[in-house]
Amino acid sequence: MITLRPKDSVGKYTVQYFIKEGLYDSTYKVTDESGSTFFMKLYDPSLVPAGLLDDGVPTEIIALRKISHPNLISYVADGTLKIDGSECWYLVTDYFMGSLLSDSLNSGKTYTEETVRSIMAKVLDGLDYLSGAQDLCHNDITPRNIILDVVEKDGVMPRIIDFGHVHEPFS
Repeated sequence: MITLRPKDSVGKYTVQYFIKEGLYDSTYKVTDESGSTFFMKLYDPSLVPAGLLDDGVPTEIIALRKISHPNLISYVADGTLKIDGSECWYLVTDYFMGSLLSDSLNSGKTYTEETVRSIMAKVLDGLDYLSGAQDLCHNDITPRNIILDVVEKDGVMPRIIDFGHVHEPFS
């Protein structure tokens, strides 16, 4: 797996630290020149399955470029960089505080019926936007792909993450 180190530069972003490794990508916390914080996903071109590429670009990047919804992770930027002779795509998305729904459930955290209804309604609203307005299918909705973002006004805001398996439903 291709990896970055703290203080490595990628375009206008500086790596702060490694977060996690996926099957064909690694995720980092990064900052830009103004000190704003973001997530960055770096794709290892030798590991990304051909079915998750469109003209060599990860389909996750293509999908996130065209969507905008409060219950979906937000696209910020993307690009390529050369590492060890390989051209690697990277994706920058907004950064948020919170926890994976799966982590909350596994820790034994309980929610009121009202909170569960609110979370589910917002997740479904995000999915409705994807399938309706954008004609996309996320294809991997699980508690580990829903972040409960901490927001002051509404308490928690569920946000669907990880669009690595997104596709057009009948293509």
